[in-house]
Amino acid sequence: MPTTEFWLTFCLQRWDKFVDSSHLIVESNLIDPDTNFVKFMQPSQECYEYFREISQILDTAKLDIEFLQYDVRQIIASLLYLVAGKHHGQLTIEEIIRDVPNTSVFLLEDRQGFNQVYKAFLKSDLDFTLEELLPSLQYVAKYFILPLCFDPPQIAKAHQAIVIITLEIRDLMLYLTEEL
Repeated sequence: MPTTEFWLTFCLQRWDKFVDSSHLIVESNLIDPDTNFVKFMQPSQECYEYFREISQILDTAKLDIEFLQYDVRQIIASLLYLVAGKHHGQLTIEEIIRDVPNTSVFLLEDRQGFNQVYKAFLKSDLDFTLEELLPSLQYVAKYFILPLCFDPPQIAKAHQAIVIITLEIRDLMLYLTEEL
């Protein structure tokens, strides 16, 4: 049976590939020419910080017995939606904490086309609809209030090149695993 970490890696890799190949992202004007779309599995400091953010929230949620009531893939897809959406302006942290647990209105608001892009990702890569994620979105939203630190560990700051090489090795191993 696949682990939570397997599904996290799988979903984040699929998201990164979708971001690289989706025509919807360019059409919806979500990419500012001076910035990149949120990715999680690329060998860069920014991607590493996004990965740490989603991983720490997931690790925290796994400590709650209620976590077992939800499909792990839906939890991860929900976290991906909230983290990527937060960094692209679909939702503010205040909206995630205040509105997401209590309403579904955010599913109808499509700021900068983010919901359109995410719905296409869910349909093509995970076989979910955004509406199906509502219970898990509402569940994981409560963890965004926690004062988690997403900064890299001190050792990673001191040895940034080693972190990037480690990420590249991890990506190579995942690629080789997929090919077998």
